Amino acid sequence: MKTITFPIIGMHCASCVARNERSLKKIDGVSSAVVNFATNEATVEYDETRVQEHDLHQAIIKNGYKVEMRSGHGEHEGAKSSHHGNTDHAHAGGKKATELARNKAAIALLLTAPVLILVMLGIKIPGNAFGYGNEIWIEAVVSGIVILALGWGFHRGAWEQLKTKSANMDTLISLGTLAALIYSIGALAARKKDLYFETGAVITALVLLGRYFEAKTRGQASEAIEKLMQLGARVAHRIQNSKLPESENSQTNEYEDIPIEKVMVGDILLVKPGEKIPVDGKV
Repeated sequence: MKTITFPIIGMHCASCVARNERSLKKIDGVSSAVVNFATNEATVEYDETRVQEHDLHQAIIKNGYKVEMRSGHGEHEGAKSSHHGNTDHAHAGGKKATELARNKAAIALLLTAPVLILVMLGIKIPGNAFGYGNEIWIEAVVSGIVILALGWGFHRGAWEQLKTKSANMDTLISLGTLAALIYSIGALAARKKDLYFETGAVITALVLLGRYFEAKTRGQASEAIEKLMQLGARVAHRIQNSKLPESENSQTNEYEDIPIEKVMVGDILLVKPGEKIPVDGKV
């Protein structure tokens, strides 16, 4: 049996997690599969004689998500730890995602706020075009930018789910915001007064703000995990003799320094006074 851990890109709700877990568990040869929403990672134990890692990735991709490839990531044999050597990569990726989410939320809120003020206070802007005041056209254009441009990720995610005949949170957001936009355009063409441009813009802005808070929380959690992993030992002293030392003084045995990722089940390790114990085992 072999266990691997790989990141999944595009999960935004519990239904995404459940769907990916079901897809992985359905693969013949997979004994267990756990998808962690907090870290956006899947940990799968499988029989490598019956299943290839590529098959696991394809199961996720068919669901409309992406798999991030990391060199040397996630493979566990014996006492290997997949986190060492990858925390910097994860932290950098989390920071970038947080900054992107923050920028999108900030722009959406800045554009939506004036539109909401125009509607709530009934402010009129001098001038008109095609029978409507300029404030209506400002609402339409700005809301369209927020819904279609800044909210493009929701619509793309909904389309990916539609291709697999499924739905998630992106589907609900996309349907709600596009319904408000399309109805308002139709009402505008029909000379109706009830327009809901600002509704779609507000929904998009608030959800983007929520996604920013989510990304920020994940980034803080990843940073805490990174600091925790740095407290552990990075190198283990593996005794080259495969048998237990007859003498209680194990320092007389020859040993080699190896990264803890290369420690295997059955290895005998030397822990010097004052050092950290690198892996779990019997003393």
